[in-house]
Amino acid sequence: MKILKGAMTASIAVFLWGFIFWWSQLPYSALNQLDEADAVTREFRARFPRSGVYMFPKPNDYLPNLKEALETGPAMTVYVLSPEDTLPVWVMLLAGFGRILFTTLLLGWILKISLPALQPGYPSRVGFVMLIALAMVAYRDFADPIWWNYPWAWNRLKAFYDLVSWAIAGMILATFITQPSRRGAS
Repeated sequence: MKILKGAMTASIAVFLWGFIFWWSQLPYSALNQLDEADAVTREFRARFPRSGVYMFPKPNDYLPNLKEALETGPAMTVYVLSPEDTLPVWVMLLAGFGRILFTTLLLGWILKISLPALQPGYPSRVGFVMLIALAMVAYRDFADPIWWNYPWAWNRLKAFYDLVSWAIAGMILATFITQPSRRGAS
């Protein structure tokens, strides 16, 4: 029950942090602005008729063609979302909260089963969650710039968001999930 209470509390806090972060202008400072957005949108509708991910050059292109395309540029990854595939905002928010809750439940469970191996005390529990967060950030947020040439500035901001999210979750989970008291121990 402590895992569920901690996960629910942590999820609400992380969800609120997400509103603050993603609705601020900070993450979008790493994005380039598009000139002539209306003309580009019309062209994209004609060239990319369906929702999906379009990549040029494709990683599995014949190697000399791939090398030439990367040298002459531009390389592109385009995410297209057609209006008919757009989720209503309330569905997106509900799904996002569900994802956060699922993740904090897993993190709480990992913390609970790891308690015997941790040093007693709140800092040890928070530090354990932060180590998991650092591993996740290194694996997830730094993969795109390495493998897909995404801009580092965007991924550093995502990494910052993730680390703060899991610091919040870790501090809350560590409050709810504690080592059992050692009664009668001398």
